[in-house]
Amino acid sequence: MPAFDDYGQDVPRPLLSDTPNIEVAMQSMLAALIPQTNLRFANANERAAFLPNPVAGTEVYLVAEKRKEVFNGTSWISLTPGPWTPLTFLTDYTAYFGSPGYRVVGDEIQLRGVIKRVDGGQLKSSPVGGWLSFATLPVAARPSATKDMPIAVEWMSNNQTARLSIGVSGTLQIGIVGNLSVWPTWASLDGVSFAAGS
Repeated sequence: MPAFDDYGQDVPRPLLSDTPNIEVAMQSMLAALIPQTNLRFANANERAAFLPNPVAGTEVYLVAEKRKEVFNGTSWISLTPGPWTPLTFLTDYTAYFGSPGYRVVGDEIQLRGVIKRVDGGQLKSSPVGGWLSFATLPVAARPSATKDMPIAVEWMSNNQTARLSIGVSGTLQIGIVGNLSVWPTWASLDGVSFAAGS
């Protein structure tokens, strides 16, 4: 009867009193050890073929996707930042600079870039203080509840305040308030991050 490792990982180790059988001893040890290592697969399809029933904590590296993932007991979560994906702009809005986009990092969504109106006009809502909808995020990059956070905009007055609202429908909106005669023409998404919905 084998003993087990000293770290609580249920890895069997043979004892001198066991019936000699190196094949069984090594097979049992490898079967317990390998699922606890960082496994490498050619792609997600190969992973699914070899791991039809992964356990929570299983880590893999997918070569084709260039991505490390961990199974959380329900789904695979990426530990490697995904690629930046360009925002899907609504009519009248476009990129200004910094390649506006989003990416998934684990269960977090990150935004970047600076946006403006297509005509270069002011980011002024009607009525003043309302929201300007400018882009939509896909389902996988949406929060489970509306998120509001401060953002940077073109400086026009020390009385202005700007914030970004990310709705559960994926709509990105900018709200700017202040006693302004001239309104900002751009808004930055750099540094914005939030938890993705389940």
